[in-house]
Amino acid sequence: MSGVLALPGFLRRKANAPAPKPRKPRTVKRKSGPQLITIHLEDQPPRIGSGFRQVEVVTVGHKWVTVRSWPGGLKCEPVRHKFKRVDWERITK
Repeated sequence: MSGVLALPGFLRRKANAPAPKPRKPRTVKRKSGPQLITIHLEDQPPRIGSGFRQVEVVTVGHKWVTVRSWPGGLKCEPVRHKFKRVDWERITK
């Protein structure tokens, strides 16, 4: 032998493994800009509150709609809430 050690079997198998498949891109549709909507909420998002509220639509996916609100004013931390898309369409009609 010329001083080079042979690789163990588990290292040789890993080197011959196929390359991992690339991930699919996310299917979330992002709005082009902040879309503020004034809607009437009942008791769906308890942290946002009920009544007429102004919320910003963050993402609209095939199953969920994420909104953001500032219940204490713009100086407070935003509150996020996820609605099922079916419920969101019922609320916004």
